[in-house]
Amino acid sequence: MLKAGNAVVEFCLLVMSAAAGALAGLTGRAAGRLTLVRDGEPQASIVVAAEPTDNAKAAAEELRHYIEKMSGAQLQIVTDRDAQDRKFPDGWSLVLIGPSALTDRMAGLAIPAGLTKNLREEGFIIWCEGNQLVLAGNDEGPYKGTRYAVCELLHRLGVRWFLPGEFGEVVPRQETIEVEEMELRQRPDFPVRDFWEHARGNMAQELRDWKIHNRMNPDSAWWTGVPVDSSVRSYMPADQFEAHPEWFALNEDRTRNPHMPCMTHPDMTKHFVERVKADARAGKRASAIGADDGAPRCYCESCMKLTSGFDGMGSNERAPQQWASISQEWFHFINTILDEVNKEFPDQVIVTNGYANRDVPPEIKGFNKSGNLVIMFANIPACTIHAYDDPGCWQMQRQGQMLRRWCELCDKVWIYNYNYTMLVSKDTITPMVHRIRRNIPIIKQWGAWGFLDQDEADWSMCGVPTRLVRARL
Repeated sequence: MLKAGNAVVEFCLLVMSAAAGALAGLTGRAAGRLTLVRDGEPQASIVVAAEPTDNAKAAAEELRHYIEKMSGAQLQIVTDRDAQDRKFPDGWSLVLIGPSALTDRMAGLAIPAGLTKNLREEGFIIWCEGNQLVLAGNDEGPYKGTRYAVCELLHRLGVRWFLPGEFGEVVPRQETIEVEEMELRQRPDFPVRDFWEHARGNMAQELRDWKIHNRMNPDSAWWTGVPVDSSVRSYMPADQFEAHPEWFALNEDRTRNPHMPCMTHPDMTKHFVERVKADARAGKRASAIGADDGAPRCYCESCMKLTSGFDGMGSNERAPQQWASISQEWFHFINTILDEVNKEFPDQVIVTNGYANRDVPPEIKGFNKSGNLVIMFANIPACTIHAYDDPGCWQMQRQGQMLRRWCELCDKVWIYNYNYTMLVSKDTITPMVHRIRRNIPIIKQWGAWGFLDQDEADWSMCGVPTRLVRARL
């Protein structure tokens, strides 16, 4: 067993070696390099649009902050209008952050742009030639391309963000900072790449910045919508419960559940169609609908005819019916609603969760024919230790089979992982770096849209490398 003292030493060595390796290629001046700082004095100005995006504004401030922290030199931030009217000293460098009038004049630059429901337009460019350095990307909607461009440059200059907050930073000291000529373009493999944990005070903001520094996106899943537990309640016709109890799910004891729809009643389906259409008319990009936590179901005769009876939770001999899958009923309900809504609103999206007794992929003819369904796959009983390709773990093999099938049915499936041993103890030390380094390439191969994981604020439980490897992959 690794002792705590040894872990601290190994972590410090990791930080030192990473910083030293980054600095090794930055000493001396070579041909084809742009100078930002020489001998502690600024040799460049940062240029933003007269009306920059929020990301470009934040990226400019961040670049100036870290260059000053590295060298003591503060680069001035000017607008593209000022830059066009000003005469700079010979050899002065311009750092163009975000799209601007100056980047618009550069033929073939092709800064990533656009935004669709598939969220595949995110990306950035670092272009350095002569005395101009372009750091720009797609800043539309949830995208943070320009910030990623600055973070990538700082990473190449030796800056590291191992933990949230200033405590977790490594910023090398350099009196001369140069950037080699390059043309670098990057796009993420996963539109959704995030995790959440409980926070207090300034922890949430520091964690958000850490994610962006390591090129995760804390907003993309929420841009489309996250089907949190009980979100279905905001769509339920509560005022119809007394008048039309048959619209609501029938419990096993023959009472009605006011918070769960009967998934086959035509009038309840019509109500949901109109509610989702109302979302579309209001300009809402997607409707996120998740049932209550646990295993809600409807025991009415019509719903029971649809049910597969498959034991989706693994095994429960005491109450097999309670935990049997309702994927057939639930996704029949969601699919019917989506088909009707898309007749009038062809781009409207529904986001729902394949969770608990709904995680088994359904077998429904014509399922998701519009391609407007987003699935949050959350297989809560799955193993949190082993990788999908571990031959000794039947739980992960089973989860992998379900995930592959979901990805065949839907091109927008993101995974809600449980990154701690929640069924044992939240204080159990469970490093998962090797699991994650194997799983992320696998889910890319299967066609997953990404992941939004549930973590604990205590990073020592899973280990700092777990977060770093997940972010960098």
